[in-house]
Amino acid sequence: LFSWGENREEAISNMVVALKELSIRGDFRTTVEYLIKLLETESFQLNRIDTGWLDRLIAEKVQAERPDTMLGVVCGALHVADVSLRNSISNFLHSLERGQVLPAHTLLNTVDVELIYEGIKYVLKVTRQSPNSYVVIMNGSCVEVDVHRLSDGGLLLSYDGSSYTTYMKEEVDRYRITIGNKTCVF
Repeated sequence: LFSWGENREEAISNMVVALKELSIRGDFRTTVEYLIKLLETESFQLNRIDTGWLDRLIAEKVQAERPDTMLGVVCGALHVADVSLRNSISNFLHSLERGQVLPAHTLLNTVDVELIYEGIKYVLKVTRQSPNSYVVIMNGSCVEVDVHRLSDGGLLLSYDGSSYTTYMKEEVDRYRITIGNKTCVF
């Protein structure tokens, strides 16, 4: 990566902005979030770095910034529920194509979702009200979220007055949810 500016501070700032606008998705994990964190450290800004600097950060377990916990939980629940609800419709349609009519109760509109994040278990109920409107319920509280499926597999969510582009990567034993340039793992 290269960045230019009138001085070091401007060049670093330009690189951070460019990295925040960068989105790399694939079967491999990227270090863009971590790189942004490194570039924003005071030591890097003041050019007080050496070969041991990165070793010290690794030893201190410096981590990339994570999304707000509740935002992560809501996004995770919506991704998991969306997959389940789409599978339900797909299975129903495939049975119709084979001349079978499944009972109406097999068409789900509500999904129970359990997520564990940083050692805390979240139990949610997600209900689809319309193709683009969902209600997420947790601990007696509910929130409405507008959801639009993106052509690249992501979801565009309108939640709590803001819009978020979010992706889910389902791994063998966990879900990796990316919200903007921040990642959380359930």
